[in-house]
Amino acid sequence: MSSEQPTAFDYLTRGRLLLRQGLLDRAIEDFDAAVALDDTLAAGYYCRGLAYRDGGDL
Repeated sequence: MSSEQPTAFDYLTRGRLLLRQGLLDRAIEDFDAAVALDDTLAAGYYCRGLAYRDGGDL
């Protein structure tokens, strides 16, 4: 991320990388931040659901 304030897309992108690495708690935090910044970001909700599923929380 740049020195500017991260955008929803920045959080989404990092969250997806963390998800692939199996760092589910950190990924969920980033997906939460993404949808907090842009509540129309469907991919943020979807990816957060994947992280919860992968963690056995669904």
